[in-house]
Amino acid sequence: MSDVVEFSCAACGDERFIVEIDGHAEHGPPGSDIVCAAASILALDIVDIAKSAEKRGDTVSIYSSVGKGNVSLDVEFKRGYGERFRAALEAVENGFLLLETHYPECVICT
Repeated sequence: MSDVVEFSCAACGDERFIVEIDGHAEHGPPGSDIVCAAASILALDIVDIAKSAEKRGDTVSIYSSVGKGNVSLDVEFKRGYGERFRAALEAVENGFLLLETHYPECVICT
């Protein structure tokens, strides 16, 4: 785990997506780090969106892991359902890019 938040995502075709978020922003003391809070809510949001799709029966497979300073998501959607997730993922990615722009010492998008 690093002293910056690293965000990466990959689309593996039209229906499968892999998202990795790892590290700590170290912008402020634990419990009051605004950069960490923003990154955490973005990370938890994309996992929640994928889990909601799973509950609706829109996924083929889903793996998610949420730990302290680490989120991993690997989700494959049924044919035609990846487009909605792609839009949500682009919004989350934009959030991380904004964090990287304003706090480049704390957030890296790869």
